Amino acid sequence: MGDRTAIEWTDHTFNPWWGCERVSAGCQHCYAETFAKRTGHLVWGGSTPGRETPRRFFGEKHWDDPRRWNSAAQLAGRPALVFCASMADVFEDRPDLIEPRHRLLTDLVPATPWLRWQLLTKRPENIRHLIPTDWLDQWPANVWIGTTVETNKFAYRADIIRTLPAPVKFISAEPLIGPLDELDLTGIDWLIVGGESGPGARPMHPDWVRQLRDECLDRVCPECEGRLGWSPEEHDTRPPCTWCNGERAADAVAFLFKQWGEYRGFVPSEVGAGLDLAAASGKPHKDWTDESGARDGYTSVRVGKKEAGRELDGRTWDELPAGVVRRPPTTTSRLW
Repeated sequence: MGDRTAIEWTDHTFNPWWGCERVSAGCQHCYAETFAKRTGHLVWGGSTPGRETPRRFFGEKHWDDPRRWNSAAQLAGRPALVFCASMADVFEDRPDLIEPRHRLLTDLVPATPWLRWQLLTKRPENIRHLIPTDWLDQWPANVWIGTTVETNKFAYRADIIRTLPAPVKFISAEPLIGPLDELDLTGIDWLIVGGESGPGARPMHPDWVRQLRDECLDRVCPECEGRLGWSPEEHDTRPPCTWCNGERAADAVAFLFKQWGEYRGFVPSEVGAGLDLAAASGKPHKDWTDESGARDGYTSVRVGKKEAGRELDGRTWDELPAGVVRRPPTTTSRLW
């Protein structure tokens, strides 16, 4: 499990356990909870003493996978990205998770220097008291830290990870279910944006995505924009940017648009085609309105994740933080 993944922004997924508890609006249609139930594992639920919902744990073969990936990455001469965790939250705080989290952070992470661990959480307030105590003085070079921000209500999560000394700090705005005009990207290296998929998916307004994309682009000069995703060797050997002499590189936020989700967003110039599609297919659609309740000219039609695709304004956006080499494209459809 996790050898290959269709998640656009990583190479592998690793889960020290399965299971979690809903904490915010983005959890309402959690793909991981749905998948766990489909495979017969009832591991989503609370932690009230005496009524805890169990988590699913794994044997030694499972824990050997990252060491194997590390060896392959070293042989290839290219670090591999590992999303942790797609079926859990590493910083969920409960007694039965102390041992596997300790094993992950103090044993597995140091033993796999060719892996870039992408730790993503909806509980950033727990990070400082759950990580090894020495991380705040010397954060591991192969550990990125990220948090999910799905609406303005949870923009404060970015303020928490901004204070951590991780080499890469990132935001996952997925599922994006509201505008994020209050999100401060200062000190953030990478922004992932995506819509919601699966049963009950909520549509995403095109301008919510554009606003975030434009803010990322505004933070980097035109020449530096083309340098996002360069390898460390390219950064070391090529001359400084002739526009800003590299002075704005520290402000850059790489932007990755993961997907529209189930609903494709139609801008005003396309809205007629969108409405025709909805009428012809009988598929659900949403006509967006402004604050006054008047239609704003946009519509979203539920066409399915595959048809909705990943293009925003005529192109895909696949930037990774500066110095990270892109992985080869995968042909698998596996998501976890």
